[in-house]
Amino acid sequence: MAEYGAESLLILVVDDNPDDLFLIRRDLLALGHRVVGVSTAREALDHLGRGRPDVLMTDVGLPGMDGIEVLKRTRAAGKRLPIIMLTAKSQEM
Repeated sequence: MAEYGAESLLILVVDDNPDDLFLIRRDLLALGHRVVGVSTAREALDHLGRGRPDVLMTDVGLPGMDGIEVLKRTRAAGKRLPIIMLTAKSQEM
């Protein structure tokens, strides 16, 4: 059971930065969730084709096929799961 009495979720995390992927996985696991971590959009789509996570958490700025394309292809395939988009990009205002 996840912390605070919440249900444990299966979360697919996609991030090409190994340090970021490690930290996100570590924190989600500490909250009691089950986590699959992959580093490319192709791996994410392959995993989505084989199973159904409860949540998809993806970096926007993936090399090659980006997170926006993962979102579009996931929706086009009829998958209706929550998708959390992450980015480390920022700009000065």
